[in-house]
Amino acid sequence: MSNEIVEIRNEVGNVKSMVNKLAQSMGLTNEVLTELTSGLTEIVSNEVKGQIKEEMTTRTQEMKGEVLTTIGNTITETVNSAVAERGLNRKETSKLTKTRNKKMYQLLGDVNSDKYKLFAPFYFSQMGKEYRKQFNCDAYGDVNANRFDEAIEFLNNFTISQDYHEWCVSTLHKDYRNDEIESNKKLNAYKRYFGLIAA
Repeated sequence: MSNEIVEIRNEVGNVKSMVNKLAQSMGLTNEVLTELTSGLTEIVSNEVKGQIKEEMTTRTQEMKGEVLTTIGNTITETVNSAVAERGLNRKETSKLTKTRNKKMYQLLGDVNSDKYKLFAPFYFSQMGKEYRKQFNCDAYGDVNANRFDEAIEFLNNFTISQDYHEWCVSTLHKDYRNDEIESNKKLNAYKRYFGLIAA
């Protein structure tokens, strides 16, 4: 804006100089010359004022838009941050637990089955490791609230690889051979599941 005003002022100066030369060559009096110059200055001055007013109006509109955009972005960021930092509520935490348990039921069957008793600790451990890695948190309920739906989807889609399952079986056999199965309940489940005793 200031560059345009400087240019207009320079042009006014040039025009005044040209008018002075023209007036002298035509033999006009100083009175006529002053009146002509004043009229010309007023015309140019009004034009400059109009341009400045128009530019100020435009710039004011732009600034209002920028301020509203900035305020809107700040509000959105603040709300998103507050939601993310609040953590999960009890209902959401409960839904995570139910989803996790449902997935284990799908993978291992009834919680009273021998398969569940033997493999649930391994499967829960693996699910927990993958979950913590995926969501960068220490516990299921520590996931950011804005990733809750993603966490539910993760649990619903969780699977155990055949290699991991075979490692679990191998570990159970090793623990049995080394007499390291920690409870009679689990020892009996092992014997029934692998056919060492009748069910």
